[in-house]
Amino acid sequence: MSMSKLDLNTKEEKDDVEQVFRNAVLCLNEEDRCLPAIELMLPLLMRGIAVHHSGLLPVLPVIKELVELLSQEGLIKALFATETFAMGLNMPAKTVLFTSVKKWEGDSHRYIGSGEYIQMSGRAGRRGKDERGICIIMIDEQMEMNSLKDMVLGKAAPLVSTFRLSYYSILNLMSRAEGQITAEHVIRNSFHQFQYEKALPDIGKKVSKLEQEAALLDASGEAEIAEYHKLKLEIALLEKKLMSEITRPERVLYYLEPGRLDMKIEDLEIVDLVKQIEELEKKLFAHPLLKRKAEVNHEIQQLKSKMRDSQLQKFGDELKNRARVLKKLGNIDADGVVQLKGWAASLIHWR
Repeated sequence: MSMSKLDLNTKEEKDDVEQVFRNAVLCLNEEDRCLPAIELMLPLLMRGIAVHHSGLLPVLPVIKELVELLSQEGLIKALFATETFAMGLNMPAKTVLFTSVKKWEGDSHRYIGSGEYIQMSGRAGRRGKDERGICIIMIDEQMEMNSLKDMVLGKAAPLVSTFRLSYYSILNLMSRAEGQITAEHVIRNSFHQFQYEKALPDIGKKVSKLEQEAALLDASGEAEIAEYHKLKLEIALLEKKLMSEITRPERVLYYLEPGRLDMKIEDLEIVDLVKQIEELEKKLFAHPLLKRKAEVNHEIQQLKSKMRDSQLQKFGDELKNRARVLKKLGNIDADGVVQLKGWAASLIHWR
């Protein structure tokens, strides 16, 4: 589509866009303001057209924020964006248009996932303005019906927090809080902690259910218990008999002779006892009562351990350790205030 003649804003809207743009770029130095990517953006914005994606140049976060602001004010009528815009910002549109059903992954193309489609198409329709949202998919190649169904009707992937305290995130948080940040504040307000606390009641219910199952296994049928204890008793008797055979003086003296010790036992009686014990142990470990009880107890212990796991303590210790490293490197001072070196490091990484 030719963009040169497309003009979607009125004269008053153009003036508003230009004024906001001029004020926004004042935070850039003179050299950055003259970059083609900056200078070429204003004519597009004034016509109500914008671009928003995560691959913009390091100086262009200013433009990204500007585009978001202008979109909220209704001064952007056509926005070219990736799914990152749809994922992080609450900015609905009347119509969402997919120019392709594939996206580039760095080395190859792949179909848009159902989660990406749901997130972006869900922007169609402005509450209080549109009766319905419009979503248009431009399919420019032959596409299997199953692939299209998976994209449109599939379920979104569950949202799971991958929160971790990196050196750069600590520097960013400390610089914003001017040295007053605490581990509890960061963790308690994180999505990670929200998910952890939300899962605790479900974990407690599961533990109770498993404990009830374990109790039922203990009180299971007499025949199963009798068979289980019979196997244990037979193994104990055979082990006792094996030990008495091994510890007979005439056998022990053979292994006390000087020279290389050969542990290969060829005595048929002992070999037979070992085989009998092995066979009974196989039956014991395969016994449904023991097998399921072991599984239940193991799962209970794991869930209880997870419930006892202190996220505050875990991340608190990590924060202290990393803060010590940052102090040693001169990124923060003894009071936890970010120094110029630390501020520069966090800014470079963020960009």
